[in-house]
Amino acid sequence: MNSGYSVRRTIAAPPEQVWVLLADGSRSPEWNPSVLSLDATFTPGERIRVAAILTRTIPGMTESSGQYADGLRAAAARAG
Repeated sequence: MNSGYSVRRTIAAPPEQVWVLLADGSRSPEWNPSVLSLDATFTPGERIRVAAILTRTIPGMTESSGQYADGLRAAAARAG
């Protein structure tokens, strides 16, 4: 099922430099304001621990809540 959500950004940096930042879970809060913490290296099958603020907007109101997940598993690693 596709949620229909996607984001596209142009980044003025070499792909290798961008991947170093994206693949370091501890640095996720630097580029994703919804992430409070992320403990992962994105190795296939690895357990992931994440804390995030999830926000949904309904006409006339915005709802935010803290969400914590422990035990998610990484599905794939970067294609080389």
